[in-house]
Amino acid sequence: MSNVDVAPAAVDISGWLLLDKDIQTELDGAVQNIYNFKHDRAERQFRSLRRRYPNHPMPYFLLGLTTWWKIMPSNITSQQYDKVFLAYMDTAITRGEALYKRDNKNYEACFFLSAAYGFSARLNAERHNWRKATFASKNALAYLEKSQEANGLSPEFLFGQALINYYAPGFRIITRCCGPCCYSSRRATKSWA
Repeated sequence: MSNVDVAPAAVDISGWLLLDKDIQTELDGAVQNIYNFKHDRAERQFRSLRRRYPNHPMPYFLLGLTTWWKIMPSNITSQQYDKVFLAYMDTAITRGEALYKRDNKNYEACFFLSAAYGFSARLNAERHNWRKATFASKNALAYLEKSQEANGLSPEFLFGQALINYYAPGFRIITRCCGPCCYSSRRATKSWA
């Protein structure tokens, strides 16, 4: 019964862009442009979103995601886009933390915080910045835990949970190696495995 996908009754979802049908429709084409390597088109669409929602983490995260796909898969050794990518993720984190500070039941903010910290951790791990990767991973897992309460609100929340379930065995190995700084992550991966 604990995995029933029901939206929490006491949560105010007004202003959540992930649940806005018009935004979802608008983003469908933009996300397809990312995956078809039409980065300029996707960036134009995300900049439009940023103009309309400058204090929301979504446009900054999506602009960072576009930059990520310029890095992956063929430019992973090049650091050409690192500063831009990390700046977008840092801005998404700053905007997400502001939303979360105003409402600690804003699971959309938790989703973007988890995603932005997760992608930052991934790039830092690729660059062998282990300390930064470890702390970003810990933050990503903490916000993902918080967003689990909203697991029925959208496919994005469920996708985040699925990724954690998939990678949980690897997290267990990493947390054994990283010691005390990942204590809360170790508890989380036990419950997800």
